[in-house]
Amino acid sequence: MLLCIGFVLFSCAEEAADINPVQVADTELAIEEEGAFICYITPMPTFPGGMRAWNDFLKQHLKYPAIQESIEGRVMFALTIDNEGVMKDISILQSPHPKLSEEALRVLKLSPKWTPVKVYDREAGISKLVESRLSLIIRFRGCD
Repeated sequence: MLLCIGFVLFSCAEEAADINPVQVADTELAIEEEGAFICYITPMPTFPGGMRAWNDFLKQHLKYPAIQESIEGRVMFALTIDNEGVMKDISILQSPHPKLSEEALRVLKLSPKWTPVKVYDREAGISKLVESRLSLIIRFRGCD
């Protein structure tokens, strides 16, 4: 049996109630408050080499666990990518089986550093890398 995997990423950075994000490019948002420009923000952390590289990383490292019954499903995690690109505060939100959770967690811990969210403040002329929360789904599915 081969293992087919899939993934979905969701990211959020802390937002103030009156901040209005405006899409600038595929990789940046301009943040405006009451019509005044505040900063650019990279909307989500990225895996080195992009999402295709993340998918390749999962294919290379993820192994279907040895369990008697054939179980398929999604393991959903919440985690933080810190300002240095390191995963931390990993928690399992949903899983069809503890063995699938263990395997997905094992592979997450093998991950190299990600590129964290970057905020650029034009008025201050500075940019900084910031911590962000990320939800991640790894799908286990047996393929013939």
